[in-house]
Amino acid sequence: MTEVRHYIKRMFNDRVDEVITQNAYKYSIDTGWTKIQDEYSEDTGWIKSPVEVKSPVEMVKEDRIFFMEYVGLYGLALQFASYEIQNDCEIVKAAVHQNGKALQYASLDLRRNPEVVMIAVKQTGLALAYASLDLRRDRKVVMTAVQKSGMALAYASEELRKDREVVMTAVKTFGCALEYASEELRRDREVVITSARQNGCSLLYAPDNFRRDREIMLVAIQSNAISLDLAPPELREELKNDTSDTERLKYLNVKY
Repeated sequence: MTEVRHYIKRMFNDRVDEVITQNAYKYSIDTGWTKIQDEYSEDTGWIKSPVEVKSPVEMVKEDRIFFMEYVGLYGLALQFASYEIQNDCEIVKAAVHQNGKALQYASLDLRRNPEVVMIAVKQTGLALAYASLDLRRDRKVVMTAVQKSGMALAYASEELRKDREVVMTAVKTFGCALEYASEELRRDREVVITSARQNGCSLLYAPDNFRRDREIMLVAIQSNAISLDLAPPELREELKNDTSDTERLKYLNVKY
């Protein structure tokens, strides 16, 4: 990720250098950025005179054509754009299509735009973190996000964390999303088994009684042998010493 960011920054800086070179801009502490151009006066005739100009960095930040291509390659490049570019729906759509997390650099208005946010969460469910509060309460948006990444449940509204279908969808793709489910759904046996099937360590977020449940622990161990540590001592020893299930022993041998 750091390498990508450095590459994006280098592309931006290269474009700034091009602007400086192409326009023969000069910089000094006294006058700031200037460009030499021909000026005429009756007293002196034609002379070359420095004229103050906008910073090349600001010029690139406002360059729509540059950013339209730039974000298509690296959506996170949106972070270097001016507010006007970050508020440009077409450019932001291109950015979040390439990388949903670019939504964090979009204007507040566009983070409230259902179409823009839907494109972002289809690319990565975790983009839900940067959506407006209203859209985090939107069931269609949240369902799309958790289908892509169950972890997105962390950014859903409290009401949707109580929605059984939303939670079941989330724990199927990321078992430990159980942490963000409502208390009631964390007590739901089917929800807990589904999360344990995806990642046994998700039992860390379930009530104690599920960790004492032999059937659930067997499901958990099947997906992650380390989850055996979550069982109470007696059940843990029983499961370790039971040699009747060779498939389960194969998983336990990863750790023990």
